[in-house]
Amino acid sequence: MDSPETAAVRERLLADEQQTVEQIDALDERARELQSPDEVAFSSDASRADDAPLAVEREKELALRRTLQQRLRDVRSALGKLEQGTYGRCEACGQPISPQRLRAQPHAALCINCQAKMERAR
Repeated sequence: MDSPETAAVRERLLADEQQTVEQIDALDERARELQSPDEVAFSSDASRADDAPLAVEREKELALRRTLQQRLRDVRSALGKLEQGTYGRCEACGQPISPQRLRAQPHAALCINCQAKMERAR
């Protein structure tokens, strides 16, 4: 049986998972609407010049989708760790991740020190 703290973390992760899936689905629906067959079939060379802002918007949405997909992987990984009993341990150094960090980002895989090292290495 879960402790109240573990149950609360699981609940929050499941809510994050659902919200992220819904956001990805909404982006996918918007992409389908923007790529309707009628739009593609009837676009002319003149109207393609006006599509630059649309292309920029699509690129932004693709970047957001990639970010959301990574978040979904992270949330699902955290749920798996919760099931395995390894939740809250840094994947890099094995030390506990601070409770403050986990409250702010329950799907965090790295402690703040290892996260900072990884970001500096980029």
